[in-house]
Amino acid sequence: MALKHRLPAMYPFPRYPQAGSLMSYGASTVGWAAPLSQPTSPSSRQPKFGLVINLNTAKALGLTIPQALLVRADQVIQ
Repeated sequence: MALKHRLPAMYPFPRYPQAGSLMSYGASTVGWAAPLSQPTSPSSRQPKFGLVINLNTAKALGLTIPQALLVRADQVIQ
């Protein structure tokens, strides 16, 4: 819907730019369901944040993503 109305949109989960939205930035949910009885250190339970940018969508919206942002991205979809 955002692309249909030519609106750049950012979402919390990587599945959105993988499906065609502009970008996502958020905590990974991988490993959140680990049993609490399993011994883990506090640092292993810290969420990891990731930035995903879809350059195809940026081009369709007429946007240029700065190189400084692209090099910081965890995934760039071309």
